[in-house]
Amino acid sequence: MKKHLNFIFLSIIAIAVSSLVSWDMPFNPFRKKLDLDLGKYSEPKKEDDSYMKVLQVSPKGEVPEGFSPKEVVLVFNHPLIPLGTLEEETKGVFQISPEIKGKFRWYGSRICAFIPSEPWDLRQEYTIRVSGDLKAINGKSMKESFQSTFKLKIPKLNVDLNTAYTEDPEMDYDYQEYSYNTSEDIRPIQKFSLSFSQKVSEKQVNKKLSIIADGKSIPFILVGEKDKKSFTFINTKPFSKSSNVMVRLEPGLESLEYSGNYTDDILKVYKSWGDLEIEMKDCDFQYFQSRWYCRFVFNHPVQGENAIRAIQVSPDMQMSQKPKGPIRRLKLAHWRPVSGKSYTFSFSSKLKDIFGYELGKKEVFQIKVPEYKPDFSVDSYYSVLESKMQSKLPIDIANIPAMNVKVGKLSLDSIHKKMQFKPEWKNGSYTYFDYFAHASNTKEHLWKTGSSKYKGQRYGYDLSPYLNSNKKGWLAVRFNNKITQFVQSTDLGITVKEDYKKA
Repeated sequence: MKKHLNFIFLSIIAIAVSSLVSWDMPFNPFRKKLDLDLGKYSEPKKEDDSYMKVLQVSPKGEVPEGFSPKEVVLVFNHPLIPLGTLEEETKGVFQISPEIKGKFRWYGSRICAFIPSEPWDLRQEYTIRVSGDLKAINGKSMKESFQSTFKLKIPKLNVDLNTAYTEDPEMDYDYQEYSYNTSEDIRPIQKFSLSFSQKVSEKQVNKKLSIIADGKSIPFILVGEKDKKSFTFINTKPFSKSSNVMVRLEPGLESLEYSGNYTDDILKVYKSWGDLEIEMKDCDFQYFQSRWYCRFVFNHPVQGENAIRAIQVSPDMQMSQKPKGPIRRLKLAHWRPVSGKSYTFSFSSKLKDIFGYELGKKEVFQIKVPEYKPDFSVDSYYSVLESKMQSKLPIDIANIPAMNVKVGKLSLDSIHKKMQFKPEWKNGSYTYFDYFAHASNTKEHLWKTGSSKYKGQRYGYDLSPYLNSNKKGWLAVRFNNKITQFVQSTDLGITVKEDYKKA
């Protein structure tokens, strides 16, 4: 009786579990409808291995544009060669027509590949054939011959029409400007470039190409490269100032490589040069040493001699160098500005570019030349002095009125120790030879340099008090001065930095 009750109890549990699985569960906290649609599943059809056949072939049909198959691969359902002969076997089990040069390779006893040694012909449809007489090494044979085709899609005939890079008339690097924008405006005489993805007829290009400026046809000269894909052309009649220029390649230009492959309509619109313009750039510098970046930029090349005659500087300032020939910029450093002074630069409205386009209006710019950035440097080139001359060590100083100097005498023995010293890597850095640890009669004092806020030049530090009576010997000299540095430590995702142009 007890066993019978246990059986009934287990049956009830089984029914309850199956109900939970099959029903929607409306009770909390497990309310969750299982919204699954697995569809109908059936076992795959069992392959008939009673005969040999091709299971897979690649490529097949139309091959996408731009994709060139590196090999043709056939997979069979039965082995065709022993595994031990894979490396030596060079014969294939299929043919490709039209014929193409290459070699066969086996990746397994059932996988045969053909690797071409020359490009596929995009004009051809290739046929892969397997003879019906082919037999596997286990005796299985083909029911019938196998055939498959593939064809590479002929790429579209693409065209790229652009303004060709036109060099400014030859000019000195110091007067060249590389930051101006030439993406829209074109020159009165402008070179253009045409690039095709396939070979085309130069005669047909010349026929389909046209330049229209303000509604009028503009003559041009077309020059083609040997590859028959690259061309340049240039207008022989200058565009008028601020002209609307349209360059067009009419549709229907046929490829010489693939018949029936034509170009689309290509149209580009440009604006020709207008009036001459001047822009002052990077002249809000913080320190005198950055004056090299301050410059006047012309949107068109101008003759340097004409530019100098058209400029008035007040107060008068001497030029350190005068430009000759075409220029695109003039730097403040081409003059000799004085730190702490303000200057006015006036450009005459009559200033013209190399094509005769005038500035049109007077341009006036103000520049305040700032103080020197505190700085000093000693060139190691001057570390050897002539004993019969002044014993002064040259040092370049700017905006440092006074600095600490430490001087000590060195013996011949200490010089030998320096020559024998070998730097070692310790605690994340290399050790260095401490001259002052080997020096005698060491003295320190505050040296008043003579430099000031608006003064920077080369000074001479007198070493004669520390030398022997004949002004000979070795000295260790250290110059020291405080330099202000902005530092921050943060765990934020942003940082604050000084403007590098003003640093």
